[in-house]
Amino acid sequence: MKCKECRNLIDYYEDGRISCEIHSPERVEPPDTCKGYLNMKCKDKEKIKRNMKIIDDINLEAKEEMLG
Repeated sequence: MKCKECRNLIDYYEDGRISCEIHSPERVEPPDTCKGYLNMKCKDKEKIKRNMKIIDDINLEAKEEMLG
């Protein structure tokens, strides 16, 4: 698994940092432990739908943590 192959990738910086749907460049997880990783070649609609739900849940958790 590589971040460059993830369907949630937004930007890949020259210095190796990434930005994606759930990670800012400051808090990147390795792809093998990333809960939001899904290969961009995936065409399975159910897997994509589940992945979108995971992304939403992770982002909601992060917002709740920020609010305290």
